[in-house]
Amino acid sequence: MSMKSNTNISTDQLALLALKTHVNSDLQSTNWSTATSICNWIGVTCGSRQQRVTALHLFGINLSGTIPPHLGNLSFFILLDIRNNNFYGALPIELAKLHRLKSLWLDNNNFNGEIPSWFGSISKLQNLSLSGKKFIGVIPSSLCSLSKLELLYLDYNNLQGQIPVAIRNLSKVGTTLLVLSLIFIISLSRKRIVKVLTDQENSQALLEWRRISYQELYEATNGYCESKLLGAGSFGLVYQGTLLDGLDIIVKVFNLGLEGAFKSFDVEHKVLRNIRYRNLIKIINNCCNVDFKALVLQFAPNGSLKKWLYSHNNFLDILHKLNIMIDVATALEYLYHGYILPMVNCDLKPSNILLDEDMVAHLGDFGMAKLLGEEDSTMQTMTLATISYMAPGDD
Repeated sequence: MSMKSNTNISTDQLALLALKTHVNSDLQSTNWSTATSICNWIGVTCGSRQQRVTALHLFGINLSGTIPPHLGNLSFFILLDIRNNNFYGALPIELAKLHRLKSLWLDNNNFNGEIPSWFGSISKLQNLSLSGKKFIGVIPSSLCSLSKLELLYLDYNNLQGQIPVAIRNLSKVGTTLLVLSLIFIISLSRKRIVKVLTDQENSQALLEWRRISYQELYEATNGYCESKLLGAGSFGLVYQGTLLDGLDIIVKVFNLGLEGAFKSFDVEHKVLRNIRYRNLIKIINNCCNVDFKALVLQFAPNGSLKKWLYSHNNFLDILHKLNIMIDVATALEYLYHGYILPMVNCDLKPSNILLDEDMVAHLGDFGMAKLLGEEDSTMQTMTLATISYMAPGDD
């Protein structure tokens, strides 16, 4: 009989109880017991239609131990996040049975040995993060079979040898981002480009992530002049600007005199800085002083979808519309299934869909986003403004 017909919610429970016995007492003190429904266990997410375990979020809770082979029986598993703990030993080959798995976050643990070649058999894997100084050997070429891969983090390991050509060619079949210690491979699927940066070029690329000063933003927006203003919302104003190095940006300035603005800035920055996905607007950095807070975001030169749908001067053919729908659907699927915590956008509308120079669509507003946490808890950014391109009368 197949694994699918042999597994059920009881199998899922046994798998997680096996994990509990393989780690230290931190999980022992939680509600992980047979007296409580497994779907209510801390860190566990179950599917709404089929009451099966779909995700496990155990980020940074000081767990120490090994990964039991029983986790390979979680046949509805989509996401495993055990970053920032002290798991050690080898990863069990039984994890290769998780054919629904899309995101595997293993950073900053103490796993040893080589990167398992059987990762290549998890065909739906989209995000694979193995940062953390412990893996040795070469990058297995079997990873080239992961045609849906979008993020691959291998930095801060003791890897040797060349980057396999097959890995570089992933860009031909999927905005894969491969990060090594001092080498970035950036692929843009629409342009079919792969660029390997030298150490010097990599250092220049990392400057994009520097903390940007108030003076830089002041000059970039011509003193926050009205001609640079793109929109206004509950917690501040949104400007278009250009930094001295020629980088076009969006600057979202928070009005700190408004109640809730400080919290809104902190939460929205936390959400955006953890998102790296081709169809979501990218945060470049922030500017944070005692009396000034702003988010610096990616500029979308082709404006919002609303402009293209309701303007007589712009036209979208059926192929453009189809590609935009696919881009938006892919972004929403990532937010709910591929992000650390499932996220609901709550404010999807044409003015919040931004188009880059290649007419690739990016979701551009997380002001009303909700993070679905453990035990049905939620966190809402409460920023009811539109990040950019907010038109008058937009519903």
